Amino acid sequence: KLFAITNFVFFLLVAGIVEVGTSSINFWIPTYMTEYLGVSAEMSAGIFSFMSMLKIVSPFICIFIYRKVIKDVIKLEATLFIISAVFFILLMFTKELPILNIALFSLAKLAIGCSSTVLWSIYIPSLAKYGSVSAGNGVFDFTGYAAAALLKGIGQRLAEQVKVFRRNLFQYLKHGAKMLIQDALGIGIVQFPA
Repeated sequence: KLFAITNFVFFLLVAGIVEVGTSSINFWIPTYMTEYLGVSAEMSAGIFSFMSMLKIVSPFICIFIYRKVIKDVIKLEATLFIISAVFFILLMFTKELPILNIALFSLAKLAIGCSSTVLWSIYIPSLAKYGSVSAGNGVFDFTGYAAAALLKGIGQRLAEQVKVFRRNLFQYLKHGAKMLIQDALGIGIVQFPA
């Protein structure tokens, strides 16, 4: 019965993503701040507290956006996921700018928090007309916890792959730019290290 309800399968995917985005990532924030950005442990704790408090304001922001701007839950979810994804991706390119990196991380967490609000405060209550609020809530909870557990198992490996990809991408871009400059100046061909 649940899987036949409009948009239910879509929101299963949402449940998995928002649980990872709102809960699992929180555990990595202090490590990310100290090891990746090089901030002090004290500053990292303050940033962690600030980012955790974003959960308090995200429902209010989300409901305001839903009532005044985007009244379609699918469009709202898509918009919030795109915003969050863009900000998370930009983190890879702003390591040298810790304040910007922290601001982007905060905005990404805020967007994913708003996305969580769409699921828990807008979509699930709408299941009342089917008599399925409790069942839907249980299925979404399970999906979220399963996704978080799965990501926790592969999270470290994924983080390493992103680091390698970023390093290699910058090396290729640097070598490509060097080749273009040398060709334009007629200097010669760049020798790539083995």
